[in-house]
Amino acid sequence: MRPNKRHCALAALIVAGLSIGWLAAGAFLSFFPMEKLSTDRFIIESQAPFFTKRAQDGQVFLDPVQKTAPALWAWRGQRTFSLRRNPGTHRILVIGESSAEDIGYRLAEFAQEMRKADRLQIVNLGIGAGSLEWTAEKLKEGLQYRPDAIVLVFGHNLFYTHPLVSSWLADILRHFGKGKIGHLLVRAFVQNTSLNIAPPSRIKAFDSLIGDIASRGSPSSIPVLLATLPSNEMVPPGISSGDLSDERYLEAVFLRRSGRRGAAVLKLGNAVTESPRAWWRFCLGLWYLEDGHSLKARQYLGAALSSDPYEHRATPEINDFIRESSRRHGFLLFDADRWIKDKSPYHIPGWRDMADNQHLRRFNFRLEAWHILNALKHEKWPEIHLPPEPQRTQPFHHGVYFWDIFGFFISQLNQLTREGQSPQKITDGVAVFLPNPQLSPESPRSRRRRPGTRSARSRRSGLGLLPA
Repeated sequence: MRPNKRHCALAALIVAGLSIGWLAAGAFLSFFPMEKLSTDRFIIESQAPFFTKRAQDGQVFLDPVQKTAPALWAWRGQRTFSLRRNPGTHRILVIGESSAEDIGYRLAEFAQEMRKADRLQIVNLGIGAGSLEWTAEKLKEGLQYRPDAIVLVFGHNLFYTHPLVSSWLADILRHFGKGKIGHLLVRAFVQNTSLNIAPPSRIKAFDSLIGDIASRGSPSSIPVLLATLPSNEMVPPGISSGDLSDERYLEAVFLRRSGRRGAAVLKLGNAVTESPRAWWRFCLGLWYLEDGHSLKARQYLGAALSSDPYEHRATPEINDFIRESSRRHGFLLFDADRWIKDKSPYHIPGWRDMADNQHLRRFNFRLEAWHILNALKHEKWPEIHLPPEPQRTQPFHHGVYFWDIFGFFISQLNQLTREGQSPQKITDGVAVFLPNPQLSPESPRSRRRRPGTRSARSRRSGLGLLPA
């Protein structure tokens, strides 16, 4: 039955009414402040496919999808390639968190520099701030692209949780989620998943993901490489309520500033034994490092990392689990954690090699990508010709990375201010971020005093660079 004019007019009226209502609602909402839309855009784009299929000349090609969320920047290094792999072509699937995203980008750079981008194809599905659930979803997507090697770099974000969006809802939100009305739609339909994030349950979920990878790849078919995650142990842990106001901590700080260094270490050590708080362990580690006891410093700084209440860095326990999983399933392993510790002074990863709390500096990411390619070459692909191992051209200097460290100080200061701590108390007790050569493990403690200058300890106390 052909629609009459009345039905057509009614349909046009409904469409016009909905359009006017949409525009009116958007204009009305523009007068009210609202959170940034970048988080919603990130949620939507992270779960959307990273490649689209295109048929041409009897072949299926995979075109990279442009992402607009700032955290999804590595799509720029992706290339279009055929779904069917030609003989002699290797395709590496990289999944995981932001470290995986950066490593995938560096792998693509090597492919370009080797002028073999058509022979060494990188499918980079790493997601900045990606969670375990999102990584599992990207594994399912990546296997559709027929890789012949899988690289998993995940561990810092084990306790992150993100909402999962169905594919049909993601398509709708991608088209209508760019304005404030779309923002409200995301908030209405996309809710954070309420997961039990206790360590045993998250480790079990991580083990399930690795087991899923093992069921699809094995040493005889698809090589799988796991990487451990180095953490910056010179970044202070989160401060819990009462850490800065406890009388035991304040007494230890007073003893330290009064010159009774040994008594201060003993006092704070007893307090840590009674109440092993992350911030106290961190301060004790710094004091031992300043006094030249590197072994004890490494012990307490590592313990502070393990007990950090913020849980935004891979702990030694997580890295041990990755090593054990690699051994149990017969996977390749690049132990980036031990690699960075071996090259760090006193085996304490700090600001020389790390850009922030969990990310390596660009050169180290590039070097890690080279080691991953080298491991795949020696185990599975001997025909690949790699360039020589990259060499650092600029020596490290403490003042170069001042703003990286100062930025962390400001972020922690803002966080603690929101939690009700006194700013004056914070600046007195937390300002340990500045690149002080006597404090940082990147340089030896012994330095000669120049004529006409104050002693190292008086300089540190005067600038408030130490927690005591």
